[in-house]
Amino acid sequence: MDEASQILIILVPGLFIAVATSIITVRLSLRQFYSERWWERKATAYSEIIESLYRMRVYIEGLRDSEEQGKELPEEVKRDLQARAREGRDKLSRAAEIGAFVISDDAAECLRRLHRHLQTSVPEGSFFDYLEGHSEELHSYLDEMRSIAKADLNVD
Repeated sequence: MDEASQILIILVPGLFIAVATSIITVRLSLRQFYSERWWERKATAYSEIIESLYRMRVYIEGLRDSEEQGKELPEEVKRDLQARAREGRDKLSRAAEIGAFVISDDAAECLRRLHRHLQTSVPEGSFFDYLEGHSEELHSYLDEMRSIAKADLNVD
């Protein structure tokens, strides 16, 4: 064998291994990058949902507290709470409709149940009792959504 053939015999396997290793490393890095980005999107979606539930609960509890104390909320405070609650409700409706794309099926089902509950909820008894029940329901959904989010995001 001539000298050029011996050099090729030595270099080709090393070159092949280097190229294969590079390709595998890039693919694994991209997979990890996409996985992290997906996790971030999920975390953002869950954060928005939980914040929306919280906003709705704050509105209901504000109304409940003013009803309990027999005081009318100042109009400015009432409008601010209503706007925040409406924004939270809109986000929850949107998440319930398209959420299964990013969030877990359990979370999407929880949101659908809440949405149905909000659509069919009819005041019974006193207005205070209605608000109290609504507050407890929202608190329950908030707890359930936190648990689902932690499990889906693998967070303790």
